[in-house]
Amino acid sequence: MLKNILELNSISKSFPGVRALKDVSLSIRQGEIHALVGQNGAGKSTIVKIIAGIYKPDQGQIKFKGVDITDKHGFNIWESGVAFVYQELDLIESFTVAENISFGSEKVKFGVIQKNIEQQIAKEMLKKIDQESIPINTPVSDLTSAQKQLVSIAKAMVRKPSLLVLDEPTARLSADEIKQFFKILKSLKKSGISILYISHRLEEVFKISDRVTVLRDGEKINTFNVKNISKKDLIKSMIGHEIKKLTTTPREIKEEVLIRVDRLSSPKEVKNVSFSLRKGEILGIVGVVGAGKTELVKCLLGEREIASGKIEIYGKKIIPKHPSQLISQGIGNCPEDRKTEGLILKANIRENISLPNLKYLSKFGFLSFNKEKTETRSIIKQLNVQCYSNEQIVDTLSGGNQQKIVLAKWLLKPPAVIIMDEPTIGIDVGSKFEIYSLVKDLADKGTSILYVASDIDEILLVSDRFVVLYNGTSVAELLPFNTSSHEVLSCMT
Repeated sequence: MLKNILELNSISKSFPGVRALKDVSLSIRQGEIHALVGQNGAGKSTIVKIIAGIYKPDQGQIKFKGVDITDKHGFNIWESGVAFVYQELDLIESFTVAENISFGSEKVKFGVIQKNIEQQIAKEMLKKIDQESIPINTPVSDLTSAQKQLVSIAKAMVRKPSLLVLDEPTARLSADEIKQFFKILKSLKKSGISILYISHRLEEVFKISDRVTVLRDGEKINTFNVKNISKKDLIKSMIGHEIKKLTTTPREIKEEVLIRVDRLSSPKEVKNVSFSLRKGEILGIVGVVGAGKTELVKCLLGEREIASGKIEIYGKKIIPKHPSQLISQGIGNCPEDRKTEGLILKANIRENISLPNLKYLSKFGFLSFNKEKTETRSIIKQLNVQCYSNEQIVDTLSGGNQQKIVLAKWLLKPPAVIIMDEPTIGIDVGSKFEIYSLVKDLADKGTSILYVASDIDEILLVSDRFVVLYNGTSVAELLPFNTSSHEVLSCMT
């Protein structure tokens, strides 16, 4: 029997109006990959922050290598041998790869950082994870999402951790990049490093982890050996019931075209893309990470320069200059990066939902606070947002519940079109199906949805029709009802 490297014993934690954790016990063995799963708001992020020393538990004890670390703070935890890689990477974009990897561990002589030692450390850490090809003198801003993730791993390895905590590490990686990433994790495991792996992607949990612990509503449900539990039973353990299957029968779509894109190109990623979006239609845009999906969305919103081609909205040619231009024409936007583009993190839920709906919530030019409170409470209930009230600050919500608020902004008075870029990133399996149902319901009521995603199964389940992007170009237009995931993958790659 392998010994435990980390033990959480009877951990409880509450915040105003919310019980985040109740009597949770968890142990991680030396040299194992231990997954932690649960719905949004189940307590996963709270556990990570308690291990990191950001939060102190109300009760319970934490032991690392047999030593009580319950009262230790962030830097002391790091010094003890626990490293963290968060979903929102803690890299400085303007710094080079070497500067980021060595940040906090710089060697200084006579008040000057020793650049040669800094570069040597970076090379050693990248070699340790078999990523010597990443250029150490390149600014992080020039790297791909996958390379940034790997640089974060290299940075975490500087202090020679015994335990590595990974929070949604593959959220923005392609299928091939995930395979490479898993090879690195298996190599780290083989060297004796333990890994706590937090993910909503259950297929990854079964591929990479040895054991999995399930949280639900702040309580530990059970810990399973992944070889002894099915995906169906794991989902049931997470949400307390089986998920109802969505129907994927063809829908009758009107011929009226709301958005038409013809041979659109940007100076870089988008090349000769064409498609049309009809009234009440869910049009999918699918491609691997880096295929140009988000760049295409930014062209539509006026956030990227258009080199050639044209965009027509409601039959009229436009040159988008700013997202507000499209909002004024009844086009909503749920961006991929919710934290920097989709939300005001320091504002509360009510304020975030109300912002694009001020005209609807006002009378004679004055905001109706009663209507605002009633409407936002209703939409929070509809989306099953885990919060104590609509006055809760958005920054204190789990990532999945933040994503629901991004969607909620456009549900008080649904616009004619909603552009959704990766709307289920960081969302648990139960909430994903809630969003799928919501999208289909919106379309049934006449809202057109441009649904952008890299998950093939998601596109096949949600869309009425979809366009495949490859290297920034639209290479196929397909129907989900007579297309297999293998056929889509062959177009994408």
